[in-house]
Amino acid sequence: LDKGLCENLNVLEKRDNHDFIEKYLFSVIKGKLGFVRQVRGKTDELYIKYAERANQVFSDDKFGPMFNLTYVNLLRSILKQNVFVLHTLQNNENIIQASGFYVNGYGIFTSFHVIESGEFMQTYYPSNFPQQDEKCFIDPNNPSYSDRTIDYAIFNLTPSNALNSLVIGDSRSLKIGDTITIAGFPDFNSGNSMNIQECKLTESKFYMGASFWKISGRVGHGMSGGIVLNAKAEVIGIIKGGIASMADDTGNDNQGFVPSLQDIDILLR
Repeated sequence: LDKGLCENLNVLEKRDNHDFIEKYLFSVIKGKLGFVRQVRGKTDELYIKYAERANQVFSDDKFGPMFNLTYVNLLRSILKQNVFVLHTLQNNENIIQASGFYVNGYGIFTSFHVIESGEFMQTYYPSNFPQQDEKCFIDPNNPSYSDRTIDYAIFNLTPSNALNSLVIGDSRSLKIGDTITIAGFPDFNSGNSMNIQECKLTESKFYMGASFWKISGRVGHGMSGGIVLNAKAEVIGIIKGGIASMADDTGNDNQGFVPSLQDIDILLR
Protein backbone atom coordinates (compact mmCIF):
# COMPACT_ATOMS: atom_id res chain seq x y z
CA LEU A 1 0.00 0.00 0.00
CA ASP A 2 1.34 3.47 -0.90
CA LYS A 3 2.97 4.94 2.21
CA GLY A 4 1.90 8.51 1.45
CA LEU A 5 -1.70 7.47 0.95
CA CYS A 6 -1.66 5.54 4.22
CA GLU A 7 -0.28 8.52 6.12
CA ASN A 8 -2.79 10.94 4.60
CA LEU A 9 -5.76 8.73 5.41
CA ASN A 10 -4.36 7.30 8.65
CA VAL A 11 -5.56 3.93 7.46
CA LEU A 12 -2.78 2.00 9.16
CA GLU A 13 -3.61 3.40 12.57
CA LYS A 14 -7.36 2.90 12.51
CA ARG A 15 -8.81 -0.57 12.72
CA ASP A 16 -12.11 0.60 11.26
CA ASN A 17 -10.28 1.27 7.97
CA HIS A 18 -9.59 -2.45 7.50
CA ASP A 19 -12.18 -2.76 4.74
CA PHE A 20 -10.67 0.16 2.84
CA ILE A 21 -7.17 -1.38 3.03
CA GLU A 22 -8.47 -4.75 1.91
CA LYS A 23 -10.36 -3.30 -1.07
CA TYR A 24 -7.39 -1.16 -2.03
CA LEU A 25 -4.99 -4.11 -1.93
CA PHE A 26 -7.47 -6.18 -3.93
CA SER A 27 -7.54 -3.59 -6.71
CA VAL A 28 -3.74 -3.12 -6.70
CA ILE A 29 -3.00 -6.86 -6.91
CA LYS A 30 -5.68 -7.39 -9.56
CA GLY A 31 -4.21 -4.57 -11.64
CA LYS A 32 -0.65 -5.86 -11.39
CA LEU A 33 -1.61 -9.45 -12.20
CA GLY A 34 -3.81 -8.23 -15.03
CA PHE A 35 -0.75 -6.51 -16.49
CA VAL A 36 1.29 -9.74 -16.17
CA ARG A 37 -1.50 -11.61 -17.97
CA GLN A 38 -1.57 -9.01 -20.74
CA VAL A 39 2.19 -9.16 -21.27
CA ARG A 40 2.86 -12.89 -20.75
CA GLY A 41 -0.50 -14.46 -21.64
CA LYS A 42 -3.27 -16.15 -19.65
CA THR A 43 -1.62 -19.59 -19.93
CA ASP A 44 1.77 -18.40 -18.66
CA GLU A 45 2.91 -20.43 -15.65
CA LEU A 46 4.11 -17.40 -13.67
CA TYR A 47 0.78 -15.62 -14.12
CA ILE A 48 -1.20 -18.76 -13.23
CA LYS A 49 0.91 -19.35 -10.11
CA TYR A 50 0.19 -15.92 -8.65
CA ALA A 51 -3.39 -15.75 -9.94
CA GLU A 52 -4.18 -19.02 -8.14
CA ARG A 53 -2.55 -17.67 -4.96
CA ALA A 54 -4.52 -14.42 -5.21
CA ASN A 55 -7.75 -16.38 -5.68
CA GLN A 56 -7.01 -18.33 -2.50
CA VAL A 57 -6.39 -15.15 -0.50
CA PHE A 58 -9.46 -13.27 -1.73
CA SER A 59 -11.86 -16.17 -2.23
CA ASP A 60 -14.70 -15.25 0.13
CA ASP A 61 -18.23 -13.83 -0.01
CA LYS A 62 -16.94 -10.26 -0.05
CA PHE A 63 -14.67 -10.54 -3.08
CA GLY A 64 -15.02 -13.95 -4.68
CA PRO A 65 -12.11 -15.30 -6.77
CA MET A 66 -10.01 -12.56 -8.30
CA PHE A 67 -9.55 -14.33 -11.66
CA ASN A 68 -11.60 -16.90 -13.56
CA LEU A 69 -9.14 -19.71 -14.31
CA THR A 70 -11.72 -22.24 -15.51
CA TYR A 71 -10.54 -22.15 -19.13
CA VAL A 72 -6.87 -22.24 -18.14
CA ASN A 73 -7.35 -25.23 -15.82
CA LEU A 74 -9.37 -27.10 -18.45
CA LEU A 75 -6.73 -26.41 -21.11
CA ARG A 76 -3.91 -27.56 -18.82
CA SER A 77 -5.83 -30.76 -18.03
CA ILE A 78 -6.33 -31.53 -21.72
CA LEU A 79 -2.69 -30.85 -22.57
CA LYS A 80 -1.50 -32.91 -19.59
CA GLN A 81 -3.34 -35.97 -20.90
CA ASN A 82 -2.64 -35.55 -24.62
CA VAL A 83 0.89 -34.16 -25.01
CA PHE A 84 3.85 -36.46 -24.42
CA VAL A 85 7.60 -36.69 -24.22
CA LEU A 86 9.02 -38.84 -27.01
CA HIS A 87 12.32 -40.45 -26.14
CA THR A 88 14.57 -43.10 -27.67
CA LEU A 89 14.99 -46.27 -25.66
CA GLN A 90 17.07 -45.82 -22.52
CA ASN A 91 19.69 -48.35 -23.64
CA ASN A 92 20.29 -46.40 -26.84
CA GLU A 93 23.46 -44.29 -26.80
CA ASN A 94 22.09 -41.96 -29.49
CA ILE A 95 19.45 -40.29 -27.33
CA ILE A 96 16.79 -38.33 -29.18
CA GLN A 97 14.10 -36.42 -27.31
CA ALA A 98 11.09 -34.67 -28.80
CA SER A 99 7.39 -34.05 -28.24
CA GLY A 100 4.19 -35.54 -29.60
CA PHE A 101 0.44 -35.31 -29.07
CA TYR A 102 -2.67 -37.44 -29.47
CA VAL A 103 -5.81 -36.57 -31.44
CA ASN A 104 -8.71 -38.99 -31.30
CA GLY A 105 -9.40 -40.65 -34.63
CA TYR A 106 -5.86 -40.07 -35.90
CA GLY A 107 -3.32 -41.20 -33.31
CA ILE A 108 -0.03 -39.70 -32.16
CA PHE A 109 1.35 -36.76 -34.15
CA THR A 110 4.98 -35.68 -34.21
CA SER A 111 7.46 -34.13 -36.65
CA PHE A 112 8.86 -36.26 -39.46
CA HIS A 113 12.40 -35.06 -38.74
CA VAL A 114 12.07 -36.55 -35.23
CA ILE A 115 11.78 -40.09 -36.62
CA GLU A 116 14.03 -39.64 -39.65
CA SER A 117 17.05 -41.14 -37.87
CA GLY A 118 15.21 -44.48 -37.69
CA GLU A 119 15.55 -44.75 -33.90
CA PHE A 120 12.69 -46.50 -32.07
CA MET A 121 10.94 -44.28 -29.52
CA GLN A 122 8.58 -44.48 -26.56
CA THR A 123 5.98 -42.07 -25.21
CA TYR A 124 6.15 -40.80 -21.64
CA TYR A 125 3.92 -38.72 -19.41
CA PRO A 126 6.41 -36.33 -17.77
CA SER A 127 5.14 -37.16 -14.29
CA ASN A 128 5.90 -40.86 -14.92
CA PHE A 129 9.27 -40.50 -16.65
CA PRO A 130 11.23 -42.75 -17.07
CA GLN A 131 8.29 -45.20 -16.88
CA GLN A 132 7.23 -45.88 -20.48
CA ASP A 133 3.75 -46.25 -21.90
CA GLU A 134 4.00 -49.80 -23.19
CA LYS A 135 1.05 -49.28 -25.55
CA CYS A 136 2.93 -46.66 -27.56
CA PHE A 137 6.14 -48.13 -28.91
CA ILE A 138 6.88 -46.00 -31.97
CA ASP A 139 8.40 -47.73 -34.96
CA PRO A 140 9.85 -44.89 -37.09
CA ASN A 141 9.70 -47.12 -40.16
CA ASN A 142 5.97 -47.72 -39.87
CA PRO A 143 3.96 -44.49 -39.51
CA SER A 144 0.33 -44.57 -40.55
CA TYR A 145 0.85 -41.37 -42.53
CA SER A 146 3.84 -39.09 -42.99
CA ASP A 147 5.32 -36.38 -45.18
CA ARG A 148 8.92 -35.18 -45.11
CA THR A 149 8.20 -31.79 -46.70
CA ILE A 150 5.26 -30.83 -44.51
CA ASP A 151 7.21 -32.45 -41.65
CA TYR A 152 4.63 -34.60 -39.92
CA ALA A 153 4.18 -38.24 -38.97
CA ILE A 154 1.13 -39.98 -37.50
CA PHE A 155 1.15 -43.30 -35.65
CA ASN A 156 -2.04 -45.28 -35.08
CA LEU A 157 -1.52 -45.52 -31.33
CA THR A 158 -3.59 -44.47 -28.31
CA PRO A 159 -1.72 -43.67 -25.07
CA SER A 160 -3.15 -45.21 -21.90
CA ASN A 161 -4.51 -42.04 -20.29
CA ALA A 162 -5.27 -39.93 -23.36
CA LEU A 163 -8.51 -37.94 -23.53
CA ASN A 164 -10.73 -37.83 -26.62
CA SER A 165 -11.07 -34.07 -26.36
CA LEU A 166 -8.84 -32.56 -29.06
CA VAL A 167 -10.10 -31.77 -32.56
CA ILE A 168 -8.34 -30.42 -35.63
CA GLY A 169 -9.11 -26.81 -36.53
CA ASP A 170 -8.67 -24.82 -39.75
CA SER A 171 -5.28 -23.11 -39.91
CA ARG A 172 -6.20 -21.37 -43.18
CA SER A 173 -8.04 -18.69 -41.19
CA LEU A 174 -4.93 -17.74 -39.17
CA LYS A 175 -3.58 -14.21 -39.49
CA ILE A 176 -0.71 -12.16 -38.12
CA GLY A 177 -1.45 -11.06 -34.56
CA ASP A 178 -3.61 -14.05 -33.67
CA THR A 179 -3.07 -15.61 -30.25
CA ILE A 180 -2.12 -19.27 -30.17
CA THR A 181 -0.92 -21.71 -27.48
CA ILE A 182 2.05 -24.05 -27.91
CA ALA A 183 3.06 -26.93 -25.64
CA GLY A 184 5.93 -29.38 -25.57
CA PHE A 185 9.03 -30.48 -23.67
CA PRO A 186 12.19 -28.42 -24.32
CA ASP A 187 15.43 -29.71 -22.77
CA PHE A 188 13.39 -32.29 -20.89
CA ASN A 189 14.75 -33.97 -17.78
CA SER A 190 13.06 -36.05 -15.09
CA GLY A 191 11.03 -33.76 -12.84
CA ASN A 192 10.39 -31.11 -15.53
CA SER A 193 6.87 -30.00 -16.31
CA MET A 194 5.36 -29.30 -19.71
CA ASN A 195 6.27 -25.94 -21.27
CA ILE A 196 3.09 -24.05 -22.22
CA GLN A 197 3.29 -20.67 -23.91
CA GLU A 198 0.70 -18.23 -25.19
CA CYS A 199 2.16 -16.57 -28.30
CA LYS A 200 1.33 -14.26 -31.18
CA LEU A 201 1.68 -15.09 -34.86
CA THR A 202 4.31 -12.78 -36.33
CA GLU A 203 4.94 -13.95 -39.91
CA SER A 204 3.67 -16.40 -42.51
CA LYS A 205 6.29 -17.81 -44.88
CA PHE A 206 7.61 -20.85 -46.70
CA TYR A 207 10.36 -22.68 -44.84
CA MET A 208 12.12 -25.76 -46.17
CA GLY A 209 9.48 -26.16 -48.88
CA ALA A 210 6.33 -25.93 -46.74
CA SER A 211 4.04 -23.38 -45.13
CA PHE A 212 5.38 -22.09 -41.82
CA TRP A 213 4.21 -19.65 -39.16
CA LYS A 214 6.73 -17.73 -37.05
CA ILE A 215 5.69 -16.95 -33.48
CA SER A 216 6.62 -14.59 -30.66
CA GLY A 217 7.35 -17.50 -28.27
CA ARG A 218 10.61 -19.37 -27.77
CA VAL A 219 10.80 -22.90 -29.14
CA GLY A 220 13.60 -24.89 -27.52
CA HIS A 221 15.23 -28.15 -28.56
CA GLY A 222 12.88 -31.01 -27.75
CA MET A 223 9.66 -29.15 -28.55
CA SER A 224 9.64 -30.44 -32.15
CA GLY A 225 6.44 -32.40 -32.67
CA GLY A 226 4.64 -30.46 -29.96
CA ILE A 227 1.10 -29.14 -30.21
CA VAL A 228 -0.23 -25.78 -31.44
CA LEU A 229 -3.76 -24.66 -30.51
CA ASN A 230 -5.88 -21.74 -31.67
CA ALA A 231 -8.05 -19.61 -29.36
CA LYS A 232 -10.77 -22.29 -29.49
CA ALA A 233 -8.30 -24.94 -28.24
CA GLU A 234 -8.39 -26.66 -31.65
CA VAL A 235 -5.21 -28.23 -33.04
CA ILE A 236 -3.87 -26.10 -35.91
CA GLY A 237 -0.19 -27.01 -36.13
CA ILE A 238 2.87 -29.04 -35.21
CA ILE A 239 5.89 -27.30 -33.69
CA LYS A 240 8.87 -27.45 -36.03
CA GLY A 241 11.63 -24.83 -35.81
CA GLY A 242 13.40 -23.65 -32.70
CA ILE A 243 16.60 -22.73 -30.90
CA ALA A 244 19.24 -25.08 -29.54
CA SER A 245 18.38 -24.33 -25.90
CA MET A 246 15.77 -22.37 -23.94
CA ALA A 247 18.70 -20.47 -22.40
CA ASP A 248 19.74 -19.29 -25.89
CA ASP A 249 18.07 -16.17 -27.28
CA THR A 250 20.03 -16.24 -30.52
CA GLY A 251 20.49 -18.77 -33.28
CA ASN A 252 17.64 -20.02 -35.42
CA ASP A 253 15.29 -17.20 -36.35
CA ASN A 254 12.67 -19.63 -37.63
CA GLN A 255 10.86 -20.43 -34.41
CA GLY A 256 7.37 -21.62 -35.21
CA PHE A 257 5.17 -24.38 -36.55
CA VAL A 258 3.78 -26.21 -39.56
CA PRO A 259 0.16 -25.01 -40.07
CA SER A 260 -0.99 -27.70 -42.48
CA LEU A 261 -3.16 -29.91 -40.29
CA GLN A 262 -6.30 -29.04 -42.25
CA ASP A 263 -4.53 -30.41 -45.36
CA ILE A 264 -3.63 -33.58 -43.45
CA ASP A 265 -7.24 -33.85 -42.30
CA ILE A 266 -8.46 -33.64 -45.91
CA LEU A 267 -5.95 -36.28 -47.02
CA LEU A 268 -7.02 -38.73 -44.34
CA ARG A 269 -10.77 -38.49 -44.97
